[in-house]
Amino acid sequence: MTAVDHLLEPEQVRDESLRSTRVPLLAYVNDRETLSVLTDVLAPVLGPAADFRTGDIAETRAGLQRLDTPIAALLVDISGQTDPLGALENLAHYIEPSVRVFVIGDIEDMEFYRQVVRGLGAQEYLSKPLNREIVARRLLPPLTGGNASAARGGRIVTVTGVRGGVGATTIAVNLAVELADRSRHHVLLFDADLHGGAAALMLSTKSGGGLRAALENPERVDVLFAERSSPAVSDRLHLLSAEEPLNRLVTPPPGAAEHLSSLLCSRFNFVVVDLPRHVTPLNHELRDLAHVRVLVMDATLPSLQDALRHLSLPNGPRQASRPILVLNDLGAPGTLTRKQVIEGLGRDVDVAIPWLPKRLHAAATLGQPAVRRRGPFQAAISTLARELLPQRPEAKASRPRLLRWIGR
Repeated sequence: MTAVDHLLEPEQVRDESLRSTRVPLLAYVNDRETLSVLTDVLAPVLGPAADFRTGDIAETRAGLQRLDTPIAALLVDISGQTDPLGALENLAHYIEPSVRVFVIGDIEDMEFYRQVVRGLGAQEYLSKPLNREIVARRLLPPLTGGNASAARGGRIVTVTGVRGGVGATTIAVNLAVELADRSRHHVLLFDADLHGGAAALMLSTKSGGGLRAALENPERVDVLFAERSSPAVSDRLHLLSAEEPLNRLVTPPPGAAEHLSSLLCSRFNFVVVDLPRHVTPLNHELRDLAHVRVLVMDATLPSLQDALRHLSLPNGPRQASRPILVLNDLGAPGTLTRKQVIEGLGRDVDVAIPWLPKRLHAAATLGQPAVRRRGPFQAAISTLARELLPQRPEAKASRPRLLRWIGR
């Protein structure tokens, strides 16, 4: 067996007693943006022993040659290589057989993916650009010994304003439209404010009715009922909302939201929940069901304080990484600068949306989502959408060069 043949040995032959004494991960990445994403998701879980560095495959090889402490896993970046497969073959000679190898690069090709994963034996190959969601779903489980989340089934994304009036509903509505219109996913927008939600108004439509019954009598709800309660806004966007009387208390039994969401996830790629910040049993259950939480704040001191409180909440069982933080209305008169917000948070925001009062107010009044017009707002929402979309290699023509050692 050559060094190339065992770039990665099967998990069952590894000596588990040695893994606890090894560096959990040594990562070399070409660009700082990708390095930031990896560090943000993996470092809190793997601990301070994990080592994240900038460098190409040549620097990875040199680093492995200088290494004193054994490693459990290696992540290498092959972006920009003229012969990435050859570079990986060469690198294999410097890697211990028990080390698990993860590869990232700039080639989106299914045949290349198969050659790296099945041929070279790497644990995983991901194509750039990476986002926190895909890193959490595809890298965290094998690195921590957990199970990867199911590939099928929709994703629940909650959008919550840390305070009232920061624009969370506007962002939730426009995010759902962006995912449906431009990314061409099947999307359900779920307005969880059962008494005063504004999502229907922003889309120039009406609530379908039936949401309260679905929550209060979950045993009677099936997929057909859920679909009929969520009328279509466009060919790929549906809305589930209610307009209950202000004196009508809605009291869903425990588990009602989970039952409804499981039905919705079997029908839609994304369920975007406009989730009120108020602490109620329903809101708490929906927050714990989320795969991704989006928090919206503005550049004010009260919003900064509440953002820190929301960020301190523990992740739900389905959330593999920290919430996505959106700074809305950046540049509004009398508000903090982005630098001041970063200093107060102790970290940067993930998406910043400039102050655009005329465009957004006019769009909300007319019921025409602002994201359908190109400009700074659409660009920011597109950035937010990319945080949710996994990057997958696409099937293309087979590469003419095959690994010369396949079949040995």
